[in-house]
Amino acid sequence: MLIGFFSEKSIKAIGLSIEIGTPIYLGETNINHMINFHPLDYTKYEVYLPEIISSPDYIGADESDGTIEFVKYIQTGNEHVKVAVRIANSGKYYVRTLYTITQRRIEQFITKGYLVKLDKDR
Repeated sequence: MLIGFFSEKSIKAIGLSIEIGTPIYLGETNINHMINFHPLDYTKYEVYLPEIISSPDYIGADESDGTIEFVKYIQTGNEHVKVAVRIANSGKYYVRTLYTITQRRIEQFITKGYLVKLDKDR
């Protein structure tokens, strides 16, 4: 199922070599992973997946495994939610997982250069 697209802002923020508008999908296997490993987070935040991908507060790339991470503060739950996206063997990008992350952990990732804060004006 199509869940979103890579935006120009996200691509430029971390220097991805992905075409603007590249689709991001959510597959049954990935849904099952989230239900099994992060059931409370998935149940609470799965409706926000398109919003997290389209307008993240932070974005990062893990070069070790090619994961692209989108993080957004969800006001209704008062939590930051991280969505990891990775390219599959098919060449398509899929949401791999979704879970909450603390502000402290976000700050650690920023300090280490794993995440960047996106300006709302850009």
